[in-house]
Amino acid sequence: MTLQRRPVRALGFTLVEATMCIVIVALMLVAGFAAAGSSARARLTLAEQRSGHALIRGVLAEIQQRPYTDPELLAGFGVEGGESRTDRSTLDDVDDYEGLTESPALVLQGATFSRVPGWQLRVSVTFARFDQTTGKLAASTSDVGLKLIRVTARSPRGVEHAAEALRSATGFVDLANAAGGRAMVATIGLSPADGPHMISAVPLMNAPPE
Repeated sequence: MTLQRRPVRALGFTLVEATMCIVIVALMLVAGFAAAGSSARARLTLAEQRSGHALIRGVLAEIQQRPYTDPELLAGFGVEGGESRTDRSTLDDVDDYEGLTESPALVLQGATFSRVPGWQLRVSVTFARFDQTTGKLAASTSDVGLKLIRVTARSPRGVEHAAEALRSATGFVDLANAAGGRAMVATIGLSPADGPHMISAVPLMNAPPE
């Protein structure tokens, strides 16, 4: 009698099965790394926006606290004698900040200025008015008691954030010299790279006198 042996199947994975496992694990790793990368980029963008907004608000607050016109009643728009945009401590009225550029940007903390590494700053100050026909803010070629301040901050990655604010000739800083005046200091909008949206505002009922 002849005994026949059945072929014994080797235990374990075949080459095809092992290859499929490797492919599946690799796909799972790629998906995981992509999700982690997206999350890290989102955190970086959020942190950058917060830094930019804080920088802009600080500079806007500094400018808005300056008198509307030169305390020494010097004529002209922009820096006057003895003032320099390279030394912000010498700027003593709102329009002195027109054309200010800094790299790296500086922020006022108490009585001293601190550098913000990697950030660039640009400021523009122009005359503005409310169009009686449209009821909207418009540029003005002359001083009607209202100035538009725009602060732009450029991040280390090259993303720009900007905010605008209004300053009236009868702002709270100038009330002592403007009997019956009403204050106006309002941040009217912020435009980060991901699109414009309002961050804060006050009713513009305290408009400058006609």
